[in-house]
Amino acid sequence: MSGARISILRGTVAWWNVVPLVALAAALGAAGPRLLRETLHILPRSTAARTSWDADSLADLQRTLRRALPRHRRALELRLEPDAVRVELQDPQHPGNVDAYEFRSGGLTAPRPVQIVGAEHLEENLFDWRSVVLETVPFLVRTALDRAHLDGGQVTLVTIRRDVADGARVKIRVSVNGTRRMALLEADESGNVLALRVL
Repeated sequence: MSGARISILRGTVAWWNVVPLVALAAALGAAGPRLLRETLHILPRSTAARTSWDADSLADLQRTLRRALPRHRRALELRLEPDAVRVELQDPQHPGNVDAYEFRSGGLTAPRPVQIVGAEHLEENLFDWRSVVLETVPFLVRTALDRAHLDGGQVTLVTIRRDVADGARVKIRVSVNGTRRMALLEADESGNVLALRVL
């Protein structure tokens, strides 16, 4: 059995991992086929499409922002859609200006100016994006789907911004769209669930 190896993959079963399993099953004799079936059973059959709110994507986003824009700490909004992130950041050299950056495929686009209505209230709407525990977002997404119990429910949007109607708290909001109804989960910046409403 020298050289035989078992690989448990996160994605689909690749032929170069199955071949050693077959060789191992043959070497084990009569018990081989059963062990092969049980081993293959624990391998996920498919990999879900990567979204902007999965753990790896969020880690990439944070690394990129810290590396490319180290002085841009204050945000107006982080908006996560399934395949893209839009980050609205205050320009530290021109505090009255906010620029939008899109994060796609591991990189940031060039900044685009954001038109601010009610610019005199900008300061009270800004927050330090680094104070938000983004690592909790995947958990919040799963929680929203589990608790909403919507037919055909899918998360379509995650937003992070201050809620000026609720004491200017920074809130993470997860929007779930179903076949017939919608739901909205709200959490604080540390990822503690505050409410879930089915609309």
